[in-house]
Amino acid sequence: MTYVHRLRAAGALLVLAAVVTNPHVWGEPTKQLKIKRRAAEKPLLASKDDLESADQFVSPKFANGGLVTYRTTAGDLLFALQLKPKLEAAPARPRDYLVMVDTSASQVQGPLDAAREITRKLAAGANESDRISIWTVNIPKATQSLTRGFRSPASSEVRSALTSLDQELPLGDTDLKGGLKKALATFDRSSDRQQVVVFLGDGMSLHNPFSASDRTQLAEEMVNSGVGFYPVPLGSKLDPATLHGLATGSGGLVVRWLPKDNVQAVVTKLKEALAAPVLYPKSFELNQAVAEAYPTKLPPVRSDAPTLVVGRLGSASDISYVLSGSVAGSDVKMAGSEVLTDSLPDNYFLVGLVEQWKNKKDQPALTRADRA
Repeated sequence: MTYVHRLRAAGALLVLAAVVTNPHVWGEPTKQLKIKRRAAEKPLLASKDDLESADQFVSPKFANGGLVTYRTTAGDLLFALQLKPKLEAAPARPRDYLVMVDTSASQVQGPLDAAREITRKLAAGANESDRISIWTVNIPKATQSLTRGFRSPASSEVRSALTSLDQELPLGDTDLKGGLKKALATFDRSSDRQQVVVFLGDGMSLHNPFSASDRTQLAEEMVNSGVGFYPVPLGSKLDPATLHGLATGSGGLVVRWLPKDNVQAVVTKLKEALAAPVLYPKSFELNQAVAEAYPTKLPPVRSDAPTLVVGRLGSASDISYVLSGSVAGSDVKMAGSEVLTDSLPDNYFLVGLVEQWKNKKDQPALTRADRA
């Protein structure tokens, strides 16, 4: 591939990656399409063909899993590894749902309607032993728990909260950073229960913006509390760094709403993501062939979404590792290996990736490895 072709391909990847990381595009009508927006009209979705075309461009690097390498002009062999251990299903535990609904002006019409329906179906499908706390997140004085704490799904407090949510008007902007901190403080940190934040919105925090260090600190707080962040992106303009960063950093998962999906399909995917085992690492040891690897501190590792590890090999050898930690409170230790692949010129992006990661050695990737 020539230099000019590489530049064109890189530009295409950046544009198409934006589509992939904004999986549910509640897009604005364009003048070219001459679509008149009526008051009761819901915003448009990205087409299935658009998303599949984007995946075709993004997928060759990481979607097939395993290992990719690149040998620099100086002779260094760089690698990117997708860590996706096979974990046995963990015993089902009672679940605490903290559902945060973005009620800012960005959620007008379609997005807020979808969030209401998702919340309603989550409450209706929860088990008797589960608990749910329904929150609105907006400016600080409008960010609150409508249920006033965690309640039984069939309780009058939940029914009243759902009614109140139906009456919410999408106004103002969002202090997601402050709202999450306030909401996380309400968990009782019980190891006997699975505790999750289900966020329904665009991830923007215009009232109190996130910095990169804010996201890292908040993700670490969730890890220490055993709380996973599971966002369903809704809105016309998303913040992928927050949605993906908090999900990946906490061991949660972004649940994509595809054009073919209805509300029930999204809720089903969400429950499948919640049921997947998550390993909280205590140690991660690579063999001596690896001279350096990042991140130096792994986030929680999922069995259904790969975690990205990059670095430099000191010698041409297969990569093997030993990973130990806990799944749902039970100790787990496992070993794995990947066969060394041929260095490909198109993997030159690893040079910048490894060099940039050296500045933030302990921070995980913002997104899952197969979509990085």
